[in-house]
Amino acid sequence: MSEPVRAVALGVIGPIVVVGLALIAHGHLTPGGGFQGGALIAVAALLGVLGGRTHLLPWGGSVRVAEAAEGAGAGSIILLGTVGVVVGSAFLANVLPLGQLGRLASGSLIPLISVAVGLAVAAGVALVIRAFVAEALAIRRIRHAEDET
Repeated sequence: MSEPVRAVALGVIGPIVVVGLALIAHGHLTPGGGFQGGALIAVAALLGVLGGRTHLLPWGGSVRVAEAAEGAGAGSIILLGTVGVVVGSAFLANVLPLGQLGRLASGSLIPLISVAVGLAVAAGVALVIRAFVAEALAIRRIRHAEDET
């Protein structure tokens, strides 16, 4: 990969993560939310791969961190959902006060659910990207070994 492409790929990781976090945080106020923000954050992992800096990616040397993050996000969704059941309402019911219309803290449980979904989606898609990259590298190694023989 050329150095300009590598520089651009690595240079936009930070802004993409910030936009993804903003999508997650403002999902109850604007179009967006946990899924869209999480998917965008996972794009930063893909850009890290394209930039050749796989050691900087969220899974590091193993997948334990990403798997733990995905599990924490999914578990948080279930935990937040049961709050409504515990107080005598429905699963994922809005049981917190709504706050002032248009403010960041105005969405009851929805912003918290959005954060949990964003975490689960970002980690899950990063794991899928990791699997695809590992498969592509394995195929490349096999082809390279075949070409040498």
